[in-house]
Amino acid sequence: MLIEVYLYKLLILQINFYIANIIAIFLASIFSFLMNLNFNFKRDDQKLTRYIKFISVIIFGMVLSTLLLKIMFIYYDPIIAKYITIPIVAFSQFLSNKYWTFRKIKN
Repeated sequence: MLIEVYLYKLLILQINFYIANIIAIFLASIFSFLMNLNFNFKRDDQKLTRYIKFISVIIFGMVLSTLLLKIMFIYYDPIIAKYITIPIVAFSQFLSNKYWTFRKIKN
């Protein structure tokens, strides 16, 4: 989450808010996948399948984040809007990853 916000803050100085959001999410997602795989959910099986699912969850979160930002920009500064949307998106992605991406696969 902090990586995403930091990248977002850097990128909005140079490019459009929406593009900055997408790039920040994508780059932070690589780090997030590795941390979730190895430390949070501790899975070492079906890495490619899990990565594809993880990216699907990231894309869902990216769409949700972008839609929420579009609404929030009406009322808030872009940085404040990002801080408001992150907990909503992070919670939905955590649940998706817990119950879909990294669930224990029965043999």
